[in-house]
Amino acid sequence: MSRRRRRMAALLAVAALGAAGCGSGGGSSAAAEAALPSPPPPAVHRRAGFATVSMTGGGSGWALYNTQPYQLVLTTADGGRSWQNVTPRGISPRGGMVLDAIGPAAAWAGYLPYDLERDSVLEGTTDGGRQWAPAFPPGGIASAYHPVLDFLNPSQGFVLFPRRLVATADGGRSWRMLAPPWQGTPPAAAGMTWTSPQQGWVYAVRDGQLALWSTRDGGQHWTAVALPAGAGGRLIPLGLWAGSAGPRLPVADPAAGGLGVRVLFPAGRRWRAGAPLRLPSGRLSAAEAGNGVVVAWSGPHHRPRLERWSPAGGWQGGPLQGLAPGSRVTALAVSPGGRVYLAAGGHGPVELYRLGRGKTVRPLHAQVHL
Repeated sequence: MSRRRRRMAALLAVAALGAAGCGSGGGSSAAAEAALPSPPPPAVHRRAGFATVSMTGGGSGWALYNTQPYQLVLTTADGGRSWQNVTPRGISPRGGMVLDAIGPAAAWAGYLPYDLERDSVLEGTTDGGRQWAPAFPPGGIASAYHPVLDFLNPSQGFVLFPRRLVATADGGRSWRMLAPPWQGTPPAAAGMTWTSPQQGWVYAVRDGQLALWSTRDGGQHWTAVALPAGAGGRLIPLGLWAGSAGPRLPVADPAAGGLGVRVLFPAGRRWRAGAPLRLPSGRLSAAEAGNGVVVAWSGPHHRPRLERWSPAGGWQGGPLQGLAPGSRVTALAVSPGGRVYLAAGGHGPVELYRLGRGKTVRPLHAQVHL
């Protein structure tokens, strides 16, 4: 699967990282937006600007954009220089949205209605956001949380709730009920990635322990994955992606005198952990990049850093030029062509940047038409 993929499975982790007290900035990042923990109160304050970004190729992309009091869905067709508001009409999201960008014209958005007596709602588009079709996955009270979305195409996809997993093969007109691999207490964070309607992986953090499962029959049966020694404990997942090179699970260890970042990946029948990257306490965002991972770090008094990991080369990177010390990176995206985009800001709104030559980022001066 060659798309931008699986970054929405990363929408849970760094919120948990901030909750654990390891991020000096607190809050959530674009690579880690709270999904399964308890929903926020109706009045939610969000920092204005880009919250998530996903570039789908050919200069096209999608984003969630913070305004008060809601988030908006935006699209671009010129590499992020200008953005159009294509938010589904009539929605009143209570605690923000999640967005799964499938391609230049196709995406799914999930949100919580303001009235929590209703189930969470999905809306899908195949024409770039001009028209959206609602879908109502079954969930009952369990769906009073942000869903986790992973769609293979506009018709086939999976939606994860705290107590159940559902799948559709007809664009949300009908749903198939599946059991998540855990039982009992819902996890504090969870995510998933699918490479086909049959093969997928799900992770969960429960009681401070990270666990990973795989399936080859569309979620009917799950097999626990044996993680490398020491890969449980307090490790916080930053995302989960599965492309042609196999699944990648970057994790952060907040007990390593700051942050220790490693990538877990399969090597034959076993999983191994790549060499750790040592960073000070701060905020982390992660994104898939080819057969590797890109991680952005930001913290007080220092320039943000961009680090790339690959199985052959390990970690390579350093501080970013073009961003002031103390700037906060809130979103990270890598286009299918390999271009890196960041959303970052100091005291003002969060703006969009693109990585140029070397380690220099340049502002796109994005025009946002609300």
